[in-house]
Amino acid sequence: MMGTGTGRYRLVIFGIVILVAVFSLATVVLAAAGPAGDTPGRYIVIFDDEDAKQGTKQFIKQKGGKVLADFRIVSGMTVEIGADKVSGLKKLKGVREVGPDVKVYALDTELERSWGVKRIGAGTVHGYNTGSGTSVAVVDTGIDYTHPDLDANYAGGYDFVNNDFDPIDDNGHGTHVAGIIAAEDNDSGVVGVAPGASVYALKVLDSSGSGYLSNIIAALDWVFIENQNNPGRWVVNMSLGSSSGSDALHAAIIKAYDAGIILVAAAGNSGRPNGKGDSIEYPARYPEVIAVGATDSLDVRARWSSTGDLLELSAPGVGILSTVPGGYASYSGTSMASPHVAGTAALVLSGESLTDLDGDGSVNNEDLRFLLRQTAEDLGAAGKDNLYGYGLVDADEAALPVLAAGTISGTVTDSSTGIGIAGAVITDGTRSVNTDESGNYVINDVPPGEYTVIVSAPGYQSASKTVTVQEALTSTADFILNESVISQATVDSIKYATIGGKNSAAHLLVTVSVVDGSGNPAAGAYVSITLCLDGSVYSTNTGTTGSGGTVSFKVPNAPPGTYTTTVTGVTAEGLTWDGVTPENSFVKN
Repeated sequence: MMGTGTGRYRLVIFGIVILVAVFSLATVVLAAAGPAGDTPGRYIVIFDDEDAKQGTKQFIKQKGGKVLADFRIVSGMTVEIGADKVSGLKKLKGVREVGPDVKVYALDTELERSWGVKRIGAGTVHGYNTGSGTSVAVVDTGIDYTHPDLDANYAGGYDFVNNDFDPIDDNGHGTHVAGIIAAEDNDSGVVGVAPGASVYALKVLDSSGSGYLSNIIAALDWVFIENQNNPGRWVVNMSLGSSSGSDALHAAIIKAYDAGIILVAAAGNSGRPNGKGDSIEYPARYPEVIAVGATDSLDVRARWSSTGDLLELSAPGVGILSTVPGGYASYSGTSMASPHVAGTAALVLSGESLTDLDGDGSVNNEDLRFLLRQTAEDLGAAGKDNLYGYGLVDADEAALPVLAAGTISGTVTDSSTGIGIAGAVITDGTRSVNTDESGNYVINDVPPGEYTVIVSAPGYQSASKTVTVQEALTSTADFILNESVISQATVDSIKYATIGGKNSAAHLLVTVSVVDGSGNPAAGAYVSITLCLDGSVYSTNTGTTGSGGTVSFKVPNAPPGTYTTTVTGVTAEGLTWDGVTPENSFVKN
């Protein structure tokens, strides 16, 4: 049963925002200046190594401060200490950086309607793949784990706001995101992209949508540790963003990515209506993160969706119906687009579609990103562009199971002799093999599908066939090749002339013209001839044709009589002489 929502949740963000589209946005006023004097403030401390932590902890305690969080994903911690003690903190040995723990708030959410899961084709996947066995961390405001569409898929988490193990959603945004990812397929309410995936609530924002940057680092730290027990099966969704980055946050993201974790984030809602400019926000802006923009039901970019070269994919983000505490509601924003991609990533990890696509010898998160880009439905300008990235995520294509490979085999023979042609090259467009001594070939590991198989061999005309490969079966494709006309060398003409001497006719000039099968001059052909006078051999000569395909032989002081020329050989690279000498004779007086 669907609840009906009226009005909008008004949440204002400074720094990092929950990325839900704003249709009526008041001016955001920057927070007041940081603490002064001995007023306690929150800071993130990054160290050169772990050894420096102990001395810093002692310093914090001596100065009346306290350690709020100790990170493992990066060498760092969150501390609370008087502002007048920060300069001393920065001078401690091994302290690389001390920065304010930025406070974050949320923007407005707009109530609308739903359609996204169907558009990306996720529903067609659910018959054989629901994302089971995968884990998706929702870094957000928590999850209403009592919701009937989420209770079975909720697997735990942590509340980094209140430092306890009860990350209940007291805002609504995180529950909405979680529903897009993994709402259960239970014949009621809504269905998520990956309804069999396990979702974890990592609450980093409180009931007003407010939190700290350090909470996000702590959430990544939590996933990093959990991933060690289940490597390569984790997806992190971050439907939040900031206009500025953080070295500490980026360091944590790099560490998580290098561990094989899939990182997905909303690109931002700060795009211009005309799509001009670069407005991708952090953490989506980091190269390790899949940046996701929003589209509407007509596959058109939402006018507020952030744009730029770093945009990787697009997904439904306008009027998306999903779970909220106590019912259902429709929101718009790149916050809603990002979980469509996160859910698709879970489907891919759960299925059998992921292979070593980049050829580095391993199957990892790089291959998953490559697959999502490769299977995306191209929108906007052809190819990758700044408005849609590689296009609309396509769960149906990306999560399509890899079927058992088939085989293409056959024989390549000469049309005139019926003998197999050795060394012929056969390709299906991706794989290439050569025929053996008998003209036989086999192409192994060919995925099921339709292929144009092309065969080529020196001296022969190329040939092609359309071959359908079925799962685990062998398809036969035999080829009979005709000799290439262009590969033949032909003596086109033999001409005579007399030159020089007392009467300008003492010497005999014999000119031989050689062409290829297309009638083009055969330059560089080595020609051998036998010259006969009155039926007897008079001389033998050799020479090489020039650019015009001719070679001339001079017979000094040639006696009178009847001359004939027989070509005894023509050798040219890539050409085979047909062995024919055209009729010729010349009477010299």
